Amino acid sequence: KMLHAVAALSNSTSLASQVGSRLELCRGSRCSSAALADSSLCGAHSGGGCYLLSQSSLLGSVRSLDLLGFAPAAGHREPPQLPSFSLGFGFLHPDCWRHVRVRWRRSRPLLEAEPALTRAATQEWAHPRASRGLRVIVDARCMPFLLDGSVGPRALAKDGVRREAVVVTVVEPSGRERRAHVVQRVVVSPDAAAALLAARRAHAAAVSPLLQTPEEAGEGEGGAADGGSATSSLLAELRERSEARQRRRLTAWRLIALNCAVLALNGLIAVRGVALWALLQRLRVEEWIHRARPHVGTTLQAMRVLNWVTLPVRWPLARLPRPGR
Repeated sequence: KMLHAVAALSNSTSLASQVGSRLELCRGSRCSSAALADSSLCGAHSGGGCYLLSQSSLLGSVRSLDLLGFAPAAGHREPPQLPSFSLGFGFLHPDCWRHVRVRWRRSRPLLEAEPALTRAATQEWAHPRASRGLRVIVDARCMPFLLDGSVGPRALAKDGVRREAVVVTVVEPSGRERRAHVVQRVVVSPDAAAALLAARRAHAAAVSPLLQTPEEAGEGEGGAADGGSATSSLLAELRERSEARQRRRLTAWRLIALNCAVLALNGLIAVRGVALWALLQRLRVEEWIHRARPHVGTTLQAMRVLNWVTLPVRWPLARLPRPGR
């Protein structure tokens, strides 16, 4: 009864005030619960708070994926502690959830937000490969959509979906490049088209903008414009970041090359300068300069007298025509 009541809540209703500090479902001796998370980890539009999802016991949350129906099947490649995208968790709006990493301090778990991993998962429609210690936090306003059995993610994932993606090169902060499949749109099956339209009416703020019905996907660019608008901005951001990093790398290499060239030039000048000094030492130029220095004054005076004495001869000769003039 509690699950049906939660699924019927409107988006404007505070979920936390309706169901207390946790969602809980008991089947026999096995109970599943989703713990109310710290408000600092909630989104800007979380409304009635946010909930931590974890399969293992963590801060009051245990087997939350079983409670919501998102536990990966046995042998599935997706991380067991995170909700499966293939089961419909990817249908949730990107503003409704976020990744958090569990850090242990003095044997007590602390949660730290991972916005970069959340953006990457939204773009690639899959959890990151390095998912150790990761959990997800979901806003309370989006819980009714997750728990809605008629138009929720499990109903939309009926008969599978078709994902359309583009392959881009992503440069990670460490400098390593990798190929990423950025999803542009997710097309539900024809049987789930009516459920998707109903979900948009009932849970408009919780449904991912990437979702499209087959009819919308078949309308070409006009029909896909609304669904792909969010992804186009993500693609533009990816390309811009990749190009910016590439430009920084090129600038760095140019600066390194310029510094190497300056160092090589300084080394060449130093080598040639030492060789020139050795040549001057061998020719005893310094000794000749010291010998000639006392006679510099006398030589200058003699040159001035000689200049005036030869002036009567040089002046007529300067007036004679020169060959080739």
